[in-house]
Amino acid sequence: MELIRQWALTLCICAIMTSILQGILPEKGAFSGIKLVLTLYILITLLSPLKSFSISQIDLRVDTPEVAVLQQDTEQVILNRAQNQLSEKVKKALESEGVEAISVDLTLKLQQDGGVVVNTVEILVAQKTQDSEKVRRTVTETLGCDVEVDVSAAEETDEG
Repeated sequence: MELIRQWALTLCICAIMTSILQGILPEKGAFSGIKLVLTLYILITLLSPLKSFSISQIDLRVDTPEVAVLQQDTEQVILNRAQNQLSEKVKKALESEGVEAISVDLTLKLQQDGGVVVNTVEILVAQKTQDSEKVRRTVTETLGCDVEVDVSAAEETDEG
């Protein structure tokens, strides 16, 4: 990039000097010859950097975010997707057991060794009379691990 700036600066200086010389020199006599020489001077100045120009000198790198930031974003996307898939799996398992689950919220935790564990499961069921032990057992069997399960019932309002 510095090479292009230097080239543009040299060309501008050359054009300014040429226009000053054209203004100083008389228009009679050999003016067309002088004009030709000044035009050739500008042309040579324009093309002279090309002889030392190399494509390898151009820096076309685009600033990219740090790899660590991209890795964190990727890990978060993967964790979110896994949470959603496991929530749906648990919800379907509860429905197959006859439990109407309004929402299933799982929280996953990333361990130091790169593993993922289910931290907590919060389930909102439709009815208060649901057997919470049956819900806990179904969740444990579906996930294949012991996990803290919080079961709460949706508030029913009597409109009358």
